[in-house]
Amino acid sequence: MFFLLRLVALPLRFVGRNFRAFVVCMIGYSVLSGTLLLGLEGACSAFGAERLFHEESWNVSALWIAVSLAATALGAYVGGLLCQAVDRRGQAVLFLILIVVLIGFATLQGAEEAPVAAREATLERMEIVRSAVRPMWVHILTPILAVAAVLAGAAQIKRRQQGAVGAVMQQGRPAAEAGQSTMSS
Repeated sequence: MFFLLRLVALPLRFVGRNFRAFVVCMIGYSVLSGTLLLGLEGACSAFGAERLFHEESWNVSALWIAVSLAATALGAYVGGLLCQAVDRRGQAVLFLILIVVLIGFATLQGAEEAPVAAREATLERMEIVRSAVRPMWVHILTPILAVAAVLAGAAQIKRRQQGAVGAVMQQGRPAAEAGQSTMSS
């Protein structure tokens, strides 16, 4: 019984210690999914269903695939920037990557369920986004692209943070060296 209680308490302690990183990760994922949703909604408004789908079906066109991959990459990049900027330890970035991979696997599992009904002429935009049938390779590529973009965004902030620390250290070094040279004379 004691073992079961410790097993249940372990994840709670982990989240407790990393609560800030977990919250930042959730905000980063909200940015990622919001960017994707806005990109696809904008594409639906700008291009219409005729250019985003093949005729009389829910199969997406190359334009839909390009817009969704670009929106995913942009959202993941901004999410990685945000996570690394707020949580400098990198825990939020790791949580975000974990969530992207888990949701990517879940999307891959549901990829085979395609609507069988023919596409109607007038549809709501959210129905268009929900009913789109993407090729299997897009389901595989999307989480890989998102992880790469999260890492790129986090690396961008990390380089800036390290560059700022290095500049401060270099500014301090000549003053210390100048102080030593005046003392020795």
